[in-house]
Amino acid sequence: MPPDHLLDEATIRTYDEVRRHFIQVIDDRVIPLFLNSFGDGSGFGVYQLVPEILARYPADKVVSGLMGSLMSPSCGVRDWSLEIANSYPDRRLLPGVLPALRAKSVSERTWAAEFIKEVPLTSDEKNTVAAALVIESDHEVRHRLKAALANEPPALSQDA
Repeated sequence: MPPDHLLDEATIRTYDEVRRHFIQVIDDRVIPLFLNSFGDGSGFGVYQLVPEILARYPADKVVSGLMGSLMSPSCGVRDWSLEIANSYPDRRLLPGVLPALRAKSVSERTWAAEFIKEVPLTSDEKNTVAAALVIESDHEVRHRLKAALANEPPALSQDA
């Protein structure tokens, strides 16, 4: 999909019609199609509804789709895939999640940090997270990275 600033109402309406169709029709071939369909932005609120489709499939199939979409060259696809990945905390997604800690987008870094605090990390993975923490400037991302390194779910804090 195009970025929101280029997205017209007819296109997003058609996208939403397809999305609603696949709420009724089960076909796991749509998993990677939807995961790789996001443009930059919110899709006028329609992209937030895609997880409703994904929830109808076994987690293993969604994780398989996420493994590809997390590696997308599209920032919009990666960002939405990272957000969705948080509903599927599976270690197999780490090769796509850890590089997002270096993304330009704060949103991507936030979703990646949120994900990694939910999965156990190896010492090498912890080293990658620690290196990201050293260069991270966003307060909330830093907070999540520290929680991941402590391997504990974080409480919201003001001094992260």
